[in-house]
Amino acid sequence: MQTSASSTQRPWWKRIRNPFLRTDCVPTRTIAAILAIIPFLVLCGTYIHKAKQRHAASIVENDGIDKEKIMPYPKQILAGVKTIALKEDMRLKQPILKVDTIASGKRLLWAYAYGVGIAVLLGLHMGAFPYCGAMFGPVIRVLGFVPPILISPVLVIAFGIDELPKIMAVIIGFFFSVTLATYNAASEVPMKLIQGKQSLGLSQFEILYRVILPGIAPKVVTAIRESLQMGVACLMAAEFLAASAGIGYRVYLLKRNMLMDQIIPYVLWVALLCFIIDRLLGVWISWRYPWFNKK
Repeated sequence: MQTSASSTQRPWWKRIRNPFLRTDCVPTRTIAAILAIIPFLVLCGTYIHKAKQRHAASIVENDGIDKEKIMPYPKQILAGVKTIALKEDMRLKQPILKVDTIASGKRLLWAYAYGVGIAVLLGLHMGAFPYCGAMFGPVIRVLGFVPPILISPVLVIAFGIDELPKIMAVIIGFFFSVTLATYNAASEVPMKLIQGKQSLGLSQFEILYRVILPGIAPKVVTAIRESLQMGVACLMAAEFLAASAGIGYRVYLLKRNMLMDQIIPYVLWVALLCFIIDRLLGVWISWRYPWFNKK
């Protein structure tokens, strides 16, 4: 009897009650918020611990003088925030944080305003019309493997140091991924749906813009949302190379003097702005397309 009971006992991995290893356990909003905060607390704690070690080592190596600049204390970072928020730009007589944020924001906005429309239209036609897909699909996929950051120096050499190379760098950063995402979404539309609309007398372009495009719109917006990281990375790389204002330009200047107490606030500021944009797009998708990704 004991042998029979042990042989029918469930495997150990099925007896685990850990909610992290169960697909049917969904945390409440409160628990989800607590779980989201824990990694940030761990990162902050680890940073403070390593900063104390580096400062202590610097004091020992420099006869009691603290020369550590790589990992400033939190109070030094707060002082850096005050500096970049209050210090005025010599040319515009405005706080440098405001000047740099506006400069980088305009470039990012213009790049998405110009590039997204072209990428969506190209991907839409590639997915809906097989001949367009056969013609442009391979070249878009091949060029999509080229790291956009490597193209930034070429753009600066080709177009100079004006705004155009920076905007082009951002466009190249997200263009291929958005195009391919739109192409894949459009090509997945059921043929029966298209044939049904054709039987009602709709033309090819009416089907394209009144049926296919609205149906894949949430996937397109999601692709744009996911491309933000690469777009911002390409913008920072372009501003490193040639700019007179912008977050990337400012970080490049601060790097020369190893002013990490001011560089870290800029990095956190970029992360915060991108997080806000990402969340706003996510909320808009949930509000405008409640049926999308609904569990």
